[in-house]
Amino acid sequence: MAWRRHTRNLTKEVFYDGTTIDGSRLEKAVNEVVEGVNDVKKGNTKQRFVATQYHSGFNPPNRNNAAPQPNYSKWPWLQLKNNATSSFMGVVPESAPTNPQRLKGTSVPGISQQLPALGDQYVWTRTLYFDKPVVLHGVSIFLHNDTGANVDRPYPGQFDTSITGPLKPYTYFAVAPGEPPQGFNALSDTVDLPIVLDIMNPGTPEDAEMTDVEFTRTLYAINGEPSSTYTPNATATGWNDFQPHYNSEDVTDVRPLHGRVVEYRGLNIPIHQRARVRLAIALPLYDGTVYTRATWGAAPWYLQAWSSTITVLEEVQTL
Repeated sequence: MAWRRHTRNLTKEVFYDGTTIDGSRLEKAVNEVVEGVNDVKKGNTKQRFVATQYHSGFNPPNRNNAAPQPNYSKWPWLQLKNNATSSFMGVVPESAPTNPQRLKGTSVPGISQQLPALGDQYVWTRTLYFDKPVVLHGVSIFLHNDTGANVDRPYPGQFDTSITGPLKPYTYFAVAPGEPPQGFNALSDTVDLPIVLDIMNPGTPEDAEMTDVEFTRTLYAINGEPSSTYTPNATATGWNDFQPHYNSEDVTDVRPLHGRVVEYRGLNIPIHQRARVRLAIALPLYDGTVYTRATWGAAPWYLQAWSSTITVLEEVQTL
């Protein structure tokens, strides 16, 4: 039998056929109902939630050629490996947790973090603290690409904007001597952008082995997540999906908004109180010798603008 709220939450007095009904019992029942209505307990109210969104993003410096730029920081991207050069300073404290990697579940074809290491990954993380329990409703990651014909557009999505032909961003474009990972060819869509949301252990938050992965998206085709089913024209700026349609002759400075959106809603994942929640995105940096660096090139952190949104449901509470 399905559960339903019982009327005895308001009064313990029950009146039915075969029982005596007197003034004292009636008065007691009425008083209990009045007190219950004037001071409604939490268990007697329906839970109500309000959606709260935490948004962040950044535009990297405009670096639009194939060569890496030593004069510009990779910030906020940091190496996935904790023992990487320049990833730490000073002496490791005695008995401190040793985390070879900062995240779980970031393995992609063509990159190995184990010995012998092959390639590398760079991670952008953001951490939120929730003092009270919440429900994780949605996660959204947007990679903004600039379209148009201007070879100097800031966020082309590929390392070399002069490449023409069928090539599109986020493909395993083979640059000698490297080749695509096993099972892929030069025009295959890349599957190398893991997204991980985890919760740190409340007792040992510094120990990555103890984190709980609550949401992850790996080995998906990035080009399978377009922000619009209408692909902008590479030599003109125009959208014909509504009337009057937007159009501009200034193809150099005005470009339609386009990119890739990895979005999930209705996750319904409970998060406990006093939780430290971390959302992470891992960029690939292939070795360029055994495996091609694909359209990511040698400086993948400059190819797109980024934004992320975390949506949680917080319970409405009285002050």
